[in-house]
Amino acid sequence: MKIVVVIFLICTGLLHTSAHTYGQSSGIGTATQTPLKILILGNSITQHNPAPLLGWNGHWGMAASEESKDYVHLIIDSLKQSKIDADVQFANIALAFEQRFWNYDSLKINKLTNAEPDILILRLGDNISEDALKEHSLQRDIKKLTSKVFPHGKQRVIVTSAFWDKPAVNSCLKKSAKEYQWEYVELSDLSKTAHNTAVGLFADAGVAKHPSDRGMKEIAQRILKPLLLMAQPAALEKQ
Repeated sequence: MKIVVVIFLICTGLLHTSAHTYGQSSGIGTATQTPLKILILGNSITQHNPAPLLGWNGHWGMAASEESKDYVHLIIDSLKQSKIDADVQFANIALAFEQRFWNYDSLKINKLTNAEPDILILRLGDNISEDALKEHSLQRDIKKLTSKVFPHGKQRVIVTSAFWDKPAVNSCLKKSAKEYQWEYVELSDLSKTAHNTAVGLFADAGVAKHPSDRGMKEIAQRILKPLLLMAQPAALEKQ
């Protein structure tokens, strides 16, 4: 089985891609089978470039001790273990969408539409200002975002709450999931347990409030529940 991962880095204002092929096992999948395409749109919890001034030197999900232990790569590994042939792509869209969702960077977001995924995972919310919700409609703009990713056909979407406790933002994300018939995954309770954060592992408070390895594992496990259920019918449709 082959799992291909493409990383879109939008934090810097430029779109970069690098592809990695994760192991191939004989007898898993076939040469003619079309891989399931999964796109994950998130923020620094999904991927963050090195920031030495903050004490962060990784290029993966912030505060994870290594790439293999961030939630994205744990999901990739679980798909591999479940013998699901998948192309997984992921992007940090904190600057391109989250921080100004009502006037997001359409040029950068449009570049993601070429991914044409079968399943979209929105792991957003942490950088959305609750004050902005008083003036702008997150439900409307997040729907515009998914419609760009899925210009035609059924939208298979998993949306999570923020990792941090942001009641207004999380309520809006949950309402969006209900209105648009997406799967919703609650994560905000995780940050209330210190062991799920990297407090004490990094001097910078901003880095330290990100998920620890334990927190990343919890995020991955919660997303995997609806993802694995969604993946089977999506894969069958591609045959």
